[in-house]
Amino acid sequence: MNIYEATVLTSLFAQHFKADEKPELKLKILDCGCGTGRCGSLLKPFSSHLCGIDLFESALDQARQRELYNRLVIGDISHRLPFEDGFFDCSVAFEVIEHLVKKDGENMLKELERVTNTLIILSTPNTWMPKNDAVERYGGNPHMAHRSKWKTSDFKKLNYTVRGLGLKWGRSIGMSALLTWRLPWIAKKLFVWKVLNG
Repeated sequence: MNIYEATVLTSLFAQHFKADEKPELKLKILDCGCGTGRCGSLLKPFSSHLCGIDLFESALDQARQRELYNRLVIGDISHRLPFEDGFFDCSVAFEVIEHLVKKDGENMLKELERVTNTLIILSTPNTWMPKNDAVERYGGNPHMAHRSKWKTSDFKKLNYTVRGLGLKWGRSIGMSALLTWRLPWIAKKLFVWKVLNG
């Protein structure tokens, strides 16, 4: 997660949970496909209960070493998640959905909607990146290869708000950052969210 994504995440929390009015705000957050827990440090200040779920056990071992998560669960995010309906205030899945075949990604989204009561946030590349060498690059994790590409229209059909981060071609600075935010189909990465129950 880069500085732009962190800023957007903080803004979404402020907007949907009135964080600016409640500086002590603490949420139950699910980090879906948490991997090694690299987003845990960003999510922890907002959480009273930070839970991560991933299928690759050695990645969860690394996440445990960070000592940020209240609970880490080994599980398949494309099937029924082992949580009660509406248990989490917010669920995030950063750079995860592209690692699933399309049908499994759709199942993950349905499950996130089931276990979340307010806000779901995702990010995914806006280009096809097969990452054939990903298994070796990520410590032998067979789940790191990209298996699907998600487009703006895929998320809009499911009533997600879609924005873009970074230009597909070149660097995003100044006005181009605003342009990609408003025209996500020219962006390098999609940042999407859905507000539930309201």
